[in-house]
Order: sequence, then structure tokens, then C-alpha cells
Amino acid sequence: MRRKMWRSRRKWISLFTAASIGLVGGLASPAQAFLPGGTLDPTTIPKYVTPLVIPPVMPATTATRGTPGTEDYNIATRQFKQQMLPGGIWNLAGGYAPGTFTFPPTSVWSYGSADDPMPDSSALGGDIGVAPAPNSSFN
Repeated sequence: MRRKMWRSRRKWISLFTAASIGLVGGLASPAQAFLPGGTLDPTTIPKYVTPLVIPPVMPATTATRGTPGTEDYNIATRQFKQQMLPGGIWNLAGGYAPGTFTFPPTSVWSYGSADDPMPDSSALGGDIGVAPAPNSSFN
């Protein structure tokens, strides 16, 4: 009796597992769903044209505190946009005509000096609030 019950339980579990896999396999995965901000086709993005950003040295806090000869850092995190894909400042930096690539900046969280303003790359062909920018350590 016990052996029969075990076989039927095992059969029920295998049928339930197969049905579950069939149901889940037919649904769209979260990776395939559209994102609220939109999606980009990766085949349309030129590869290896955007230079890697070398982060600037973290500036020491202007206020002197603690032991003389030591430096204090006042670090903050902020959300801003950074031009990671070709476009914006990378058109001019790469020698491309303005408007050659029009990929938007990406929203990021990063750290930098709490004394620095938000990035402003408008002088380089970017936009206000977009990194990398010479006026801010946020990258």
C-alpha cells in the first residue's frame, strides 16, 4: 500500500512540475518586457566609440578638521544622468559632427564630493545635469 501511494505521489509531483514549466515557458519573461523609459535595440548602437571615463581625484573638504596634515572627505551620492552611449559630448570628443549619434544619457547613481554641484557638460556639447563634466566630481 505504501509503495503504491509513493508512486502516485511521485507521478503527481512530476505532472505538476511539467505543467508549471509549460505555463511559465509560455509567458514573457521580465527581461523581454518593455521598460517604462523605453528600450534601445542593441544592434543599432555603435560599439567601442565612447571613451572610458577616468574618474577625477576626490577633492578634500575645504574646511580643516581633525589632525593637521590629514585630509577629510565629504562624500555624497546623487542621481544624475551620464552620457554612456555615443552622443552628446562624445560626438565632439570623438570627432563626430554634432547630432551624429543621438543616444540619450543614462540615469545613474554615483558618488562625488558633497561640495560639488550637479554635473554640467553643456560647454562640452552635453547638457545641464549630464556627466562627465569638468565642474563636478560626480561620474
